[in-house]
Parts: sequence; C-alpha cells; structure tokens
Amino acid sequence: MEYVKSISLVLIIQAIVYFIINLSLTKYHFLDTNLNVPFIKYFIYIYHSWYPFVFFLSYLIFKDNKDVYKKLIYTLAFGFILSNLTFIIYPSAIVRPTFEVKSITDWIVNLTYNLDNPTNCLPSEHCLVCFILIYYLNKTNIKPLTKILSTSYLILIILSTLFTHQHILIDLIFASISVSNIFSSATSFVSPNALNNERCGACCIPFFTLSLFIFSRLLYSLIVFSHI
Repeated sequence: MEYVKSISLVLIIQAIVYFIINLSLTKYHFLDTNLNVPFIKYFIYIYHSWYPFVFFLSYLIFKDNKDVYKKLIYTLAFGFILSNLTFIIYPSAIVRPTFEVKSITDWIVNLTYNLDNPTNCLPSEHCLVCFILIYYLNKTNIKPLTKILSTSYLILIILSTLFTHQHILIDLIFASISVSNIFSSATSFVSPNALNNERCGACCIPFFTLSLFIFSRLLYSLIVFSHI
C-alpha cells in the first residue's frame, strides 16, 4: 500500500500540475528542431509504455530496498518541481511533423499529438524519470539480467521521445543536466553521508546522454541501410 500511495501520488499530482501550467501559458519559446532526427512512428508504442513501466520498476525497487525506493520518490518529486519551475520561467514549444493517417499507428501518433500539445518540452519528463530510474535501479540488489533488460528498455523509451518527435535533443540533454543537479540536492534529505557518491554517479549522466544520441544515429543508419 505504501508503494501504491507514494508513486501514484507523485505521478498524479505532477500530471495535474503539468496540464494546469500548459493551460495557463500563452507565449512560448520555439526551440530549434533542425537536428535531423528521423521520425519513426512505431516508437509511439514504446513511448506510451512509460507509465506502466515506471510503476513496474518502482515496485521492483520497493520490494528490493525500501531505503533506495524512498530516495527515488524524493528525487522524482524534486525533479518534477524543478521541471515545473522551468516550464513557468522558460515555456518552450516545438514543431511536429505533419503526415497522413493511413494506419492504426498513424492514428495513435495523431491522437497523441492532439491530446498532448507540443509545449513545455524542456526538460523532457519522460527522459528525466528514465535517467533517475536507471540510476536507482543500479543501486539495488535486483538480478543483473533484470537490470540490463530494464535499463535497455528505459533507453528505448528515451529514444522514443526523439523518434516520435515528442521532444528534441536539447530536451533530453537538459533533462540529464537537471538530474545531475537533482542528485546533488534531493538525496541529501534522505542520506547526507551518501551525497558524494550520488554526485559522482550523476556526473556520468551527461556523458551517457551524448553516447545515447550517437547510438540513436547509428541505429537509424542501420535501419535505413537495411531497407536499401
């Protein structure tokens, strides 16, 4: 019950606050989208698996180590607060691609675009939460195979934000920088003695982000090459 209350409360409150902020703002800074990131519509299924997968991984962490889970909740809450402040101070927007609806996948993408306005994208909360989960997942004693598979899927979710054009690269980079700062602050509420270790781990995240982008370009090149 503790698990359900805490993770649900954090995610539901953030969803409400996010939509209130979106409804309240009228002027946005349009971000440069000229980064040649391909649009791969099938990643929309991975993108929409974010909520259930966040609940699933949070449960695994809770069952394995309640102290790590407590840190996770604190960090998520602090991260959402930082994101909301950014949305208010620097409201952003992006330009999405237009396309004909010819399949179920197209319909799902189109529905997603209609329900979720292309505003307040910086930082990407999908990516922010994934980075946080990757970090805390590797602080547990969960089986190595589960860690590898879960981390791999979280990486796919991060990539899905780019390939579905829900976000652009700068949103992902800003999310990784935000997480680095969050670890330096939020974790001190739970375990001040572990602060230095948290900072060291967080410093790796921007480098991980760069590697992730390089990987995404290689992945796309392979997809294109396979269709030649």
